This record gives sequence, C-alpha cells and structure tokens, in this order.
Amino acid sequence: DNAEIGTRAILRLMKRLQDKHVILLDDVPAGLELDLKFFLRRSMLGAFNPETAVLPYEDVVFRRAAHVPMLESIAAQFNHVDFVPVFENFCATVDGCPLFASNGSDLIYRDGDHLSEHGALSWAPVFKDYLFE
Repeated sequence: DNAEIGTRAILRLMKRLQDKHVILLDDVPAGLELDLKFFLRRSMLGAFNPETAVLPYEDVVFRRAAHVPMLESIAAQFNHVDFVPVFENFCATVDGCPLFASNGSDLIYRDGDHLSEHGALSWAPVFKDYLFE
C-alpha cells in the first residue's frame, strides 16, 4: 500500500540477493468485491447473484498502475532480476474480475486478495509457461 516503503524494501532485498536469479511477479487483482464475506453480506440485502461479484475493470487497471511500474523499474536496475507480469491478463475483460468461476459456484478468491485453491490451480499452466520456458 505504501509504494515508497515497498520499493525501498525490495531494492534492499535485491541488493542482498545479487548471487541469485530473482523473478518478481505482479499481484492478483484485489478488492472488496472479491471477498466472499462481503459478497454474502451484500447478498442478504438482495438476491444471491454470483454475476454481481465482480471487481470493475477500471479498478483492476488502477491497482496495477500503482505497483507494476515500480516492479518494472526495480527489474531494470538489476541484471539478476526479472519482472514477469503473470497476472497482467487475469481480469483483462471489460467486465472485470469475478469472484466466481464461469460455472457460478467455484470460488476464484478465498478473500479479497488471495486466490482460492481452485483459482490458484487454474493459473498453474500460466506459471508453468512463464517460469519454465
């Protein structure tokens, strides 16, 4: 949440790990709309509709803009560091980022900023492609 403190901490760590190949990954989109408890509380006021549990695409873009340039900049400063935007297309639709999978029942998130087991496993092939080329 604090870009300046985060940047300083990562820079210090990258300096200490100069003998290692470091891969920085971007973060999954996060927000209240992706928190099951928030969705359930909101659902008590109306009909249970998994299609309404979506983080708007504009929020995804805004949140990425807060940390991606910092990670790119850090990777550019060190020969042993790469930045891999794994989640760049995680919610790249105009509709945004859903809490539920397309079947309407499997959760993609376990809370507002952590993937569920289903969500994590669905991205295993993407990590494999990026990390084991």
